Amino acid sequence: MFLSRFSFSILHLLLGCSKAPRSIKLTTVFRNWVLCGSHRTLLSVRTKKYIDVWPVNFLNPGESDAFDTTSLFMLQLACIVNMVPLWSRLKLRVRLCEGGQSQGTLEVESHPAQAVVTYRDRLTDMLTRLRIEAELAPVQEWRRIVERSRHSEWEAYAKNINSMILQQAEETAVTFIYLPAPSFEGKEAYYKFLEIITNNTPPTILVHGISTVTSTTL
Repeated sequence: MFLSRFSFSILHLLLGCSKAPRSIKLTTVFRNWVLCGSHRTLLSVRTKKYIDVWPVNFLNPGESDAFDTTSLFMLQLACIVNMVPLWSRLKLRVRLCEGGQSQGTLEVESHPAQAVVTYRDRLTDMLTRLRIEAELAPVQEWRRIVERSRHSEWEAYAKNINSMILQQAEETAVTFIYLPAPSFEGKEAYYKFLEIITNNTPPTILVHGISTVTSTTL
């Protein structure tokens, strides 16, 4: 697994202070973007069990999200955090959002049962090849959110995502979330979407990858 200089700079940002920044901090190196922001203390790691990774583009979910550049970069950063002594006792947990295939920004169809198994197997194989030890944790609520999104406004959809993340985060020290490219008309709606899905979440890192920084051949 290739560890870039950028990864270590983000690690310093995460662990070099006792409290998470109150304002969002944006870091960009080699055109990859990381947004860090939370009002909660990072010292809560002592009472938590997991580092959560959500490899799904909530703005435009698709079955290949977990295998694209953003998710690979996000998994790399989470793995590096997990190597640090203070964080090494935590378990890396990949949230398995099965049951949705993108047909547009919010219109999503369900997979047949066989495809769900294939998706999990592909993700397990990828983690094995990357030598990343992680627990795959299915999120049952995701399928229901996808179904409801067909008949709801995007703000209601975003609030449902936020509720889902919070329900899964009781034992989470830090959460890595896929940062999508803007898709709504106008930047205000895009920022509002991000604000809603991260409202009151644990210390949160939003990641958007453009340049490949992870090697699966080592």
